[in-house]
Amino acid sequence: MIKLLIVGAGISGLALARRLNNTNVKVTLIERDTQFSPAQAGICLPTNAAIQMKRLGLYDRLRKAGQQIDHIYYQKANGAPLTSASLLEPPFNKAECLSLPRQALLDLLRYNMAKNVCFGSQVTKMSNSEAGVFVHINHTAKPEFFDLVVAADGINSTTRQLAFKNTKPRNIGITTWRFIVEHELRDAQPIHFLGDDHSFVIAPLSSTQSYCYAQIADPIHQWRKLPPASTLQTLFSHYAAPVQAMLAAITPSTRFVVDSLESIHTSSSFELRTVLVGDALHGCPPHLLQGVALGLEDVNLLADLITRFPVDDALEMYNEERLPRAHWVIQESIRQTEISIKSKAWPGRFIRNTLLRQNGPSEIAAWRKLLKEAAPNPEDTQ
Repeated sequence: MIKLLIVGAGISGLALARRLNNTNVKVTLIERDTQFSPAQAGICLPTNAAIQMKRLGLYDRLRKAGQQIDHIYYQKANGAPLTSASLLEPPFNKAECLSLPRQALLDLLRYNMAKNVCFGSQVTKMSNSEAGVFVHINHTAKPEFFDLVVAADGINSTTRQLAFKNTKPRNIGITTWRFIVEHELRDAQPIHFLGDDHSFVIAPLSSTQSYCYAQIADPIHQWRKLPPASTLQTLFSHYAAPVQAMLAAITPSTRFVVDSLESIHTSSSFELRTVLVGDALHGCPPHLLQGVALGLEDVNLLADLITRFPVDDALEMYNEERLPRAHWVIQESIRQTEISIKSKAWPGRFIRNTLLRQNGPSEIAAWRKLLKEAAPNPEDTQ
């Protein structure tokens, strides 16, 4: 029996706990919040994320909760077309690409799991060794021993900071806004509107609801400090009609998630008996939409390995498989971010638009690569 501590009851932490039900692993799942918190905004799940949801047994329910994405379109800020791509052709036909409220995804993962979560709990100190980890949790008098600690507590992971050195996130210098609006929009597909150093993405969640994502280069955080609704009206007033419809649909009750993009870099996915999953391992800008996808890949692989092999062997195999993939996604996401920042000047916009016209949407090429290089599902080879 392996004693395992999962720190963080977010997407990756819950997914791992679900995968390890009825195995030889005794799981303790802790969460610093005192209850499950409501989630805001939306999320887009590409094919490799949906494939991993199949392994969790949640794919059919995910499809019912989400809106299928068949095509992706890129346009200039004025609505002039730049490029598009279909998601109905191989390899994207392995599973549907979906958009849905973030709350709907969390509801699937949280279902019947609250009883398994130790709320109001956080790690205050760890003694990490080759044999296991003694963990101090805020409300316990004595440390508890675990064979393995899994850091699933996000890009600003406290657990990672306790186990690793020099792994604080780096600010990328971009402010983002995420929100959902209610409106009538039939037979729509995601559209990326590109300005100079700012952009606006509309991803329909249903015929009456859309998820909006906006960003701008903001190295000194001047835009982040301002009221979201009026700031968006100012920055995107010259954008095409679909964006104006989204801005007009903002109401006093609209909830915004305002953030600054960050990225991390680690030289290993584990340190002694502490291992990273999800954004604690590969937190980076969301341009490839791989945050949830990679996190689910992490937990499904880790669950496969630690239930079949000795812990130390499992960690080595996990690192060999996950670290190169995580590093590539981080580097490619940062490269796309740099392109958007350089687009403030005319030569940068010209290069960006030319590449899009020639090569198609940048995330599509990345998704093809990730699907091609994905490790096979062990269940498919039995």
